[in-house]
Amino acid sequence: MRAFVAVCLGAAVLAPACRNAGPRTTAPIRLVDLYRPDPATAAREAGSAPAAPASQWRFTLAAVTVAAPARPGLAGARPAPPPWAAGPGVADLKAENGLLVGRTTAAFPILHLRRPRSDDRDVVHEVQVRVRASAGANLSVMFRSTEEVDLAWEVDNAFIIPWSLSSPIVAGEMRTYSLRPTGSIPMASRHVLVRPTDAAGASFEIEWVRVVSRREHLAGIRAGMRSTAGSWSTIPGGRRHAPTSCSTARRTPWTRRTWPASTPRSSRASRRSCRPGASARSR
Repeated sequence: MRAFVAVCLGAAVLAPACRNAGPRTTAPIRLVDLYRPDPATAAREAGSAPAAPASQWRFTLAAVTVAAPARPGLAGARPAPPPWAAGPGVADLKAENGLLVGRTTAAFPILHLRRPRSDDRDVVHEVQVRVRASAGANLSVMFRSTEEVDLAWEVDNAFIIPWSLSSPIVAGEMRTYSLRPTGSIPMASRHVLVRPTDAAGASFEIEWVRVVSRREHLAGIRAGMRSTAGSWSTIPGGRRHAPTSCSTARRTPWTRRTWPASTPRSSRASRRSCRPGASARSR
């Protein structure tokens, strides 16, 4: 009897160990669900960054009246010269109904925008121009940081070294064009030269010109969860963004290259590495 009881107790103890241990599944932990932004920080990020002085030109008569120290025989405010002027190839330039209107007399017209001196060490992120031209195919912008600028020389030099900030335009339509530089342009540049169109005998209307600094651009990006491992990233209250890793992007011809047998494997891996933004360009 005692032996029987001992056998039963042993079987009861060993029974859990004899069970078939199947695969255990656990739900994934999503960091996006755990992220809880600070309301105070989100409120500060929601506000737009203030624009730097003279980083935007709106062509109204109120914008060209500034306060000035009183002079003998004069009191109060006096009208100051507007911070824009007609350069070579531009005629009949005037501010009218909130627009800067004029016409071109050459294929390379230049509109000269001036800025005050600045100690801003930031760089230009992009230039936004809202313009309509009756004819032509391209809009161009150039920055000069010198104290004075020779506009006649700029015209002659542009045929040798084209302006890097350029965008196609749609003739006859008022549109906003964003031009991004390929290099570093200091925000402290004194002169902004605008070529509203590349056609002679055309009329143009410019509503505004705006220079966006890198600091202002970064301040406008909302903080949130972003993925760098090739999966979809989510910004709370924002959009879902496409993957940026080469592992999930569409394969391009250079990823299918056949390497000679003599090529070291380490060299093959380094040459197949993903470049920043490659996945976006490959689509």
